[in-house]
Parts: sequence; C-alpha cells; structure tokens
Amino acid sequence: MKTCLLFQGFLLFCFLACQKPANLGDGVAAGERLPIALAVSLRDSLPQKAMTALGLSDVTGVKVQYIDGHAVSYFAYPAATDVTLNTIATLPFSKNSKLADTLCRPVATATLRREYAGLSPTELQYGDFFWRALSQNVEAYECIKAPWRHTLLVSKTSGQVLHRIEFLSML
Repeated sequence: MKTCLLFQGFLLFCFLACQKPANLGDGVAAGERLPIALAVSLRDSLPQKAMTALGLSDVTGVKVQYIDGHAVSYFAYPAATDVTLNTIATLPFSKNSKLADTLCRPVATATLRREYAGLSPTELQYGDFFWRALSQNVEAYECIKAPWRHTLLVSKTSGQVLHRIEFLSML
C-alpha cells in the first residue's frame, strides 16, 4: 500500500513538474508563435555566379523565420540597377513551379505599403530599414523565382539596393 501511494505521488509530482507556470507565457500571440530573427548571408540565398555578377563577396543581413516554415530575409548592398535587375531576372527557378518571372517587374510602392501592414512585430522591427526606404527616392521591383519572391528597392540617387527575399513555398 505504501509503495502504491509513493508511486502515485511520484506520478503526480512528475505531472505537475512538467506543467508550465501560467505567468511565464509561451510566446504565443494571436494563436501563432512569434518568429525569430537570425543573421544570414546573401551567399545562402544567391548562387556564386549571381554574387560575382553583382560584384559582392559577402553581404550579411537578417532573416525572420516563422514556425510554419515561412521565412523572409533582408539585405542592403551597393550595386548598379541594371546589373541587379538582370542578375535577379536570370536566377534559376524550379522547373515544376507554376509561377516564375523571367524579368524583374516594377511594383507600386503603395502595394508594398499594404503588405507592410500585415507583417509581424518581429519582422517590422528587423526589416524596418527596408520598409522605411519606401518613403525615400526608390524604384521598387519584384521577381518571383519559385519558391522565392525577390523584392528590390533601388535608390535613384545612391546606388544602394535593398533586397527582400521571401520564401513562398512551392508554387
């Protein structure tokens, strides 16, 4: 009898010890887990041939990774507009993709501002430099290379390129 009570007490202790205290929170906002931000290299997203064409050896940026697999990376680097657009346009894409661009197409900054409104607080924080540039003297372009969407903000005055790479999933 004593052994049975000790065993039941031990099981109860284990069950209670595994319960998370309510005051710690669980990182859940609006039913979804908050994303995390990580440092990332542009070399992880672009092939070496593209890096060479852009005249870049290494560019670091930030990646916002969501629990569902969605990810967005942000980069800033100096590059000529025509070289950048041609390089991104010629990137490879999956032969099974249902949607892919062969050219970078202009996109209205108003469209990007609407997209901005739906971003997570974490992405807003770490991608702030990209989204703030919409109010500056930039041209916006988009190019889908499934499973990636490249959004480029090219400065009309400084030669600076702001590059957002979003994982769309297989289209």
